[in-house]
Amino acid sequence: MNSAMKYLQHCVQIDSLHPTANKILCMMYFKKGDSKKAAEHGTRSLTASYDHEVISMLRQLNSKVKPGEIMSRLPVKEFPLLKRTRLPAMPSELDKMADFVIELNAEKESLNMTIAEIVSKMPKQKNDMQEAILRTNLIRGILPITIKAQHIIMDAMQIYQNESITTSDVFHYNLKKLASVHNPKIRAISKRYNDQLNKLEGGEAGDEDKIQALELEKCNAINAANEKYLAELAPLVNEFAQRKEYISRKFYSDYANYAPLWTSETVIPFPSIERDYLQDIANILGEYQIISKSDCSVFEPPVKKNGKLKEWEDEYCSNFKGKISMGSVKFFFTCNSWGIDGGEGIVADAEFKYRNDGAFENFTVGAGLGANWHLGKDGFVNTEIGVSGKGFVKIGPDATTGKWIIQDVGVKAEVAGEASIGKVSVEEKVLEVSLAVNAGMERGGIVPAIFNVEIKN
Repeated sequence: MNSAMKYLQHCVQIDSLHPTANKILCMMYFKKGDSKKAAEHGTRSLTASYDHEVISMLRQLNSKVKPGEIMSRLPVKEFPLLKRTRLPAMPSELDKMADFVIELNAEKESLNMTIAEIVSKMPKQKNDMQEAILRTNLIRGILPITIKAQHIIMDAMQIYQNESITTSDVFHYNLKKLASVHNPKIRAISKRYNDQLNKLEGGEAGDEDKIQALELEKCNAINAANEKYLAELAPLVNEFAQRKEYISRKFYSDYANYAPLWTSETVIPFPSIERDYLQDIANILGEYQIISKSDCSVFEPPVKKNGKLKEWEDEYCSNFKGKISMGSVKFFFTCNSWGIDGGEGIVADAEFKYRNDGAFENFTVGAGLGANWHLGKDGFVNTEIGVSGKGFVKIGPDATTGKWIIQDVGVKAEVAGEASIGKVSVEEKVLEVSLAVNAGMERGGIVPAIFNVEIKN
């Protein structure tokens, strides 16, 4: 006996699930009264292979043993729908709930569509299941594999129902505990702010600003409380969903693999297993708790942009200008510029400009050809017309760096007229056209203003 036991123990060391060696060891330990060792080897034997004698010994050792559960411990192939199904994870942050609800509703719609499609394609079952199973067994004969499949399915169904109920009960109990703490907090926040709001009056000349501020505080306080609640709720929901899905996945995986060995597929068609699994998933998704974030922006004051002081001047010198002539040379000035021009045949000019704050802006030098005509005789009233064409260069400091640069280069042509009565004279530019690298084409003078002449760059 001892030598045989040593041989068998050596055998199971090499193959821990060897059905025959474990069965004999189970019988030996059973006769010796070692219930623990007998149950251990009997379970290993039954895990690998169905044997009604082993089942009989295990039931004598433990009346509550489930042979089908033991025989289903070896992994089985999952059907494709199981591999593709993934539950959405509930977020623990309130800002992510809106997107999660969209995904959740889309997943629910997908499940309902798929279930409806499966049902529409399933053949109608006319016979009672038990009667059909009995008929199948009479035709096939009751084979060991059929009995094994029956044990596995019946035990799996019982475990599935018991564990599903227990998991749901525990979840609902913990959910109720969380809500019993959270709901009074929300009621307290609402009451605190509502009591203050009831003392205020709205409408014209009322406390609209105070009401709006309190509503905003109330909204933010409720969102903060919901954020804390969600941080505890999300792990609870996700753990429940994963556990329930595992229970369903285990049962329907065994069901799909062993139902064809128990009875024909016309009795339990495979699409019906897919349908029932998807219905379980839909029921799980129905347990997800939705906590929405309140939109507090409706109570926020409108966005205000502060104004800034605009630039303005102490005086306006549009009409402040003068000119001093000395022969063919003229010195001219305004409130923010001064310059010199003159010459006969060959003409030249220079002009210095300043900003309104007195800072130097730039100076322009130009040279070219020109001519003047005097109309009428010299006397008390004199009239003069001048025409010139010049090239010019504008030089000044850069507005950003302060470094002196050439600001522009170009050419300009102008026609100017001057009339004098005694010592009083008036000069106006009849037409001025300039073409520069940076400024482009510009026009000025009396003619464009009168005839609305527009020169495009």
